[in-house]
Amino acid sequence: NTSIFEKLKQGSVLLGKIARIAKGSESGNNDIFTVTEDTVKKYKIEKDIIRKCIKNSNIKKYFIEYKGLFLLYADNDFVPSVFKYSYEYLKNYKSQLLNRRGPLHQEYEWYRLHRPSIKEVFDADEKLVVPYRAERNCFAYDNNQYFNNGGDIRAIVLKDGVELSIKYLLGLLNSKLLDWHYGFIGKPKGKAREYFNEPLSLIPIKRISLAEQQPFIALVNQILTAKK
Repeated sequence: NTSIFEKLKQGSVLLGKIARIAKGSESGNNDIFTVTEDTVKKYKIEKDIIRKCIKNSNIKKYFIEYKGLFLLYADNDFVPSVFKYSYEYLKNYKSQLLNRRGPLHQEYEWYRLHRPSIKEVFDADEKLVVPYRAERNCFAYDNNQYFNNGGDIRAIVLKDGVELSIKYLLGLLNSKLLDWHYGFIGKPKGKAREYFNEPLSLIPIKRISLAEQQPFIALVNQILTAKK
């Protein structure tokens, strides 16, 4: 084990050095902030305020099974007069939303999400997502700007200037070798392991040239096409 660990470290960089890792949003009341397309149409909820929403159970190895839900993403930039239809919808549930911990302690407005995520990470053109708890490494590719409503996923985007393809990264993270390695750093929870920011940031990623990454990227593209 020690020699494998040493080999993994050689020519590698920790994931936390090259990527931003962000927790999903927590709404404080999913029944209200998570809406269907029918609800969006019924209340004329503005398109600019909603995001496609996934749960940890929608994340499979390499791909995402989207179930058609949306998150009403009301963060600190939410202006009731601008998003008047969204505001009217939320007003129907004002008493329940006032009853959350944040509004009770006057930490934020009653119509806001309990803990908005790092918006630019979840809005990125490309990212990887992973359930916060899984039996083995289960990273998926996302180019559909999916958000989350319960803080039960982590999103990963490469930092600016990092010369690695996110698809190369995906191939490595789903490999048997890094799955084995994560067994030593991910906190066990029953049969599963926790995929939180800190242990994720400690995964070693082999640095190779963009040209050398191409076979990995081609393979990942084949897998993504097959999964579709």
